[in-house]
Amino acid sequence: MKYFLLGNIRLSITFWIFLIGGHLFFETLIYNFKNDGIEKNLIVIFLVLLSSIIYDFLIIVATWNSSTNYEGKKVWKILAKVVVVIKAILLVISILWLINILLTNPNFIDMIFSKLF
Repeated sequence: MKYFLLGNIRLSITFWIFLIGGHLFFETLIYNFKNDGIEKNLIVIFLVLLSSIIYDFLIIVATWNSSTNYEGKKVWKILAKVVVVIKAILLVISILWLINILLTNPNFIDMIFSKLF
């Protein structure tokens, strides 16, 4: 994990497989559960969103460091960092959405723990 976070994996792998692929994976999960009915799947959406936030934070760090270590064309280094900044903005939006779920559903945390345990 430390090797990955320090950006020691090739930029193309970190960017396309982990950043873009991971983003598509989590967005697809959230989209599918939202389409099945947000009230019915609110707990699942919450858990997927929480996992996505943790994953995104790690991927942002790894991709930024990988692009810093990249020794190829400068344009790829710059473009990767631009996408990382956009991803960081999306991460803030996800965190705000998660906070919104918690604030608009006062008993939500109790509901999660009662369903999980």
